Amino acid sequence: VWSLETRLFTRTDTRGFNHARQDVPLRDFLADDQVFQGALQGAVERTWHRAEVETTYGLSDTWNLRLMVPYVDVQQTSTVSTSSTDPTVLARVKALETRRLGGAGSAELISLHRPVFTDRHAFVIGYGVRWPLREPASLWGGRNTLLLGSPFTTGVGLLHYTFFPTYERTRLDLRVEAAVAETRQLQQEAGGVQSVNPGNRLVLDLGWSQEFGRLATRFGITTVNQGRTVLSQVRQGDNLTETDAKLMLGWGNLVDLEQHPVAFPYQVRLNYEQALLGAGVPRRKELGLELQFYF
Repeated sequence: VWSLETRLFTRTDTRGFNHARQDVPLRDFLADDQVFQGALQGAVERTWHRAEVETTYGLSDTWNLRLMVPYVDVQQTSTVSTSSTDPTVLARVKALETRRLGGAGSAELISLHRPVFTDRHAFVIGYGVRWPLREPASLWGGRNTLLLGSPFTTGVGLLHYTFFPTYERTRLDLRVEAAVAETRQLQQEAGGVQSVNPGNRLVLDLGWSQEFGRLATRFGITTVNQGRTVLSQVRQGDNLTETDAKLMLGWGNLVDLEQHPVAFPYQVRLNYEQALLGAGVPRRKELGLELQFYF
């Protein structure tokens, strides 16, 4: 059995949570360092559009392979300027100039195994890799450098537990994902080449789903924690935390599969995701549209 899923996401970043967990304009968020304090004028915003194609193939009843390939388009619009002659400040102003990037992001290949599936419980184990499909489109200037995807090849492991309560068509999901990235040499915004490791990443997702016939709903909370970047073996002060709320509304005929064969099983989903609080992350408000079908 094959599953094909296409997803479109869009958002505009105008603010961010700095490392003191304060909600600040995006200019100050992207220059969250003492050297830039009071040195920059103007404003900047980033508008993101992302398309993903994901296909899953069932090798057996308990083993699936999943491949995801993204295309990303980002427009950075800026009036940022400075009167400083500090080379570090001038390099950051150049990095924040108005420009547009478009191309492939980071692909993902995951192997999924389901050792447990009953009327009340399901348990999935996954592992795989994410890797960049192109060289970085910008010089490295920290975790929030304007990029189409992560420049680091990353090993991924995940655990996904689902509980089915006695109430019909209800499910509770708990997902844990850990990611460990390589260290690689990157050209720096301020000049030179240095080794960079982005820090290990841990994601926890808790969600409640309810179906009403062909209408599907889900509400979830996601927390992300990522360790400090290591730049030439020196840890930076840029640890990342984020807490998001997610809402999904879906419509389709997947529920009919429980009663009889369906010629074209599908589901359309509308997603909204918002960053509630964090440190070192944009204050994201993202809208998404997904189409999934089986053949």
